[in-house]
Amino acid sequence: MQTDKNKPQTWRPFKPSLCRSCYATCCTMPLEVRLEDLVTMGLVSKEDLAEETNKKKIHRIVKHLQKEGIVKTYRSSTGLFLMNSQPNGDCQFLDGQRHCLIYSKRPQVCRQFPESMGLKLGHCPYQRK
Repeated sequence: MQTDKNKPQTWRPFKPSLCRSCYATCCTMPLEVRLEDLVTMGLVSKEDLAEETNKKKIHRIVKHLQKEGIVKTYRSSTGLFLMNSQPNGDCQFLDGQRHCLIYSKRPQVCRQFPESMGLKLGHCPYQRK
C-alpha cells in the first residue's frame, strides 16, 4: 500500500533507520511552531521571547516574518505560527537533496515527530526516495 501523508491509516510504524531512505514526506506537511521555536531557529531574538505576552510586539514579529516570507499566519488563540512552504509544498528549510538546513535548530514539533507529535503517534508517512 502506498503511504499518503493525508491518510494516517497508511502510515508505517516509525523506526529512526527509515529516515535515511525516506523522501522526507514529513517535511511536506504544514509546519506550526511557537515563538520559542522561532528563537531556537534564529528567526527572532530572545528579547522577543521575553515580551511574549505583549500583543503589539507579537503583531510586529508576525508582520516582519510575513514580509520576509517566513511565516504565513499566526493564531493568537493557540500561539502558533504557520510557516510558509516552498512552491512545491516542501518545508522552506528543506534543501534540494531533501535535507533539513536547520536540523540542529529545528523546532520542537520536528524533534518530537512522530513519537509524540503528528496525526498518528509512533507512525510516519514514509515514502522511499
